[in-house]
Amino acid sequence: MTIRLLSIALVLLLVGCGKDADYYMKRGNEYLASGHLVEAAREFEKAVKVEPGNYEALNSLGAVLSSIGQYERAVEYFERAVAVNDTLIEAHYNLGKALALSKRYREALDQFRKAAMLDSTYALA
Repeated sequence: MTIRLLSIALVLLLVGCGKDADYYMKRGNEYLASGHLVEAAREFEKAVKVEPGNYEALNSLGAVLSSIGQYERAVEYFERAVAVNDTLIEAHYNLGKALALSKRYREALDQFRKAAMLDSTYALA
């Protein structure tokens, strides 16, 4: 009986130690705010690993990767973000920007158009 209770307590303790995507998003945003882009990218990657369908984490990771010149990798994450949430205007715009920086102009234009169609007042589109 005592061993069983200890086993249950250990399992509960281990489960409680797991960090969720929000934890990593917060840390990523803190690194981002202080200009530590590589560290921010690592935290956003952890958020995506914990919650692969988190479109905010996917978009944030793509934005940081784009900021450090990793445009093709950024495109992958922006594509995943819009696949999860096709109404995310910012992700369509960011995808368009990363595609343009990758010299994929026709595809970029399509994404800018999608962002504008979702919200014609979107200032960046």
